[in-house]
Amino acid sequence: MEDFLKELKESNIAISLERDDLKVKFNGTDLPADLVKRLKENKARIVEYLSGLKQESRDKGIIPIATGESYPLSSSQHRLWTLSQFEEGNFAYKMQGVFEFSGNLNTPALTSAFDNLIIRHESLRTVFRETEKGLVRQFILLPEDLKFAIDTHDFCNQQDAEELAKAQVHAALVKPFNLTEGPLLRVGLYRIANKRWIFSYVMHHIISDGLSMQILIKETLLMYNAFNSGKRAYLSPLRIQYKDYSVWQQNQVKDGTFAAHRTYWLRQLSGRLPGLRFPTDNPRPVVKTYNGATLTLTVPGAVSQSLKSVCRKQNATLFMGLYALVTTLLYRYTHQQDIIIGSPIAGRGHADLEDQIGFYLNTLALRVHVNEEESFNSLLQQARRITLDAYEHQDYPFDQLVDDLQLKRDLSRNVLFDVMILLQNVNVINHKISNQTLGDLVIKEYNNGEDTVSKYDLTFYFTEVADDILMNIEYNTDLFSPETIGQLGAYFV
Repeated sequence: MEDFLKELKESNIAISLERDDLKVKFNGTDLPADLVKRLKENKARIVEYLSGLKQESRDKGIIPIATGESYPLSSSQHRLWTLSQFEEGNFAYKMQGVFEFSGNLNTPALTSAFDNLIIRHESLRTVFRETEKGLVRQFILLPEDLKFAIDTHDFCNQQDAEELAKAQVHAALVKPFNLTEGPLLRVGLYRIANKRWIFSYVMHHIISDGLSMQILIKETLLMYNAFNSGKRAYLSPLRIQYKDYSVWQQNQVKDGTFAAHRTYWLRQLSGRLPGLRFPTDNPRPVVKTYNGATLTLTVPGAVSQSLKSVCRKQNATLFMGLYALVTTLLYRYTHQQDIIIGSPIAGRGHADLEDQIGFYLNTLALRVHVNEEESFNSLLQQARRITLDAYEHQDYPFDQLVDDLQLKRDLSRNVLFDVMILLQNVNVINHKISNQTLGDLVIKEYNNGEDTVSKYDLTFYFTEVADDILMNIEYNTDLFSPETIGQLGAYFV
């Protein structure tokens, strides 16, 4: 069973338990037929095995800590606190969504749903303050002290109702967060016509990540629908909160639990670290900016299938192939043989973290050495080995690693790397709520035209859609012109 699960992991297929049933996450639209057959044949054994692992993890669970006045930050929160002291950073690190509601909206039910979410998740009522000793700590407010309220306006009788609502949404999205006072979640509801509303939410990244948004939306839907039907919403109680995770993580760092992981990353990032010398259209600002735009294109099916075929023959995943392709592209532009690219990972390996809202996301710094005399297949094999090793050591906090490396801070760039790559899984529910149901409401995503934020110089987002690969290149507009990014995109088509 361990060999089978390891085989699945190396193929970037994740198996987990959800209410004693199997949940399969993978990149692509369909699993190979032979693998589906093996999963069905071994389902009972897999469930039994994973149940045992889950119970073992529970037995070694994260221990809830005693109530105190304040609590330590996690490693990732420390880094984000520092970045958010700059105005640009405060604006850039946020999660948001804007939608249009059509139909009969039960506003008291929506209000009750969010009020209950804030009671349930301490992270939604957490603020960050410096103590007299200069230490930044988490402070958890009581729900009644948070002063959270949905920002509601009725523009229904105004001639320019939609424009007024758009302005209100824009103001909410760009308004800086006050990390010391909160709330760090803002929700807006603006009526623009009979049975039509614009709904928006924005949340600071220091208390949230992509999976957290999925949880927030899922629980909002569940509670709204219950309240709208006059029923009581039921969610399993949370055994721990984010503060418990923060203490657990920091203890793991201090007591040597992560020693092997730390040794691996320090070895990977030893010696002189490369700064990517990618040619830009404009001089790099002295202080990093986050102004961005996105180029969207589709990698044709023929090209996509060719890449997938090469990956299969090399026993590599699609992500590994895309990572090797992006590395090749960067090498062609920079002629640098030592290249570091970042890639995010969920950071929720512990069973206690499944239903938590908080900043758990971790980052992997993938370092590859390009030899122009070797073939693409050789680079792909190196990418495969580096990726698998990184997954094996993914638990070590990236932000703690940055502190361990004692790097000289350059305010004009990101730490360690300026390029990020992600392969997004269309089989995992996105945190956006379009096509979901709130009673009999119809919900669709609303394009309010807000500016794109680019946290890195370049971010390559890939999504497998049927036979094609959808690609978004997010780029910093203070560095690159649309024409240059168009040339980068042409490389993949």
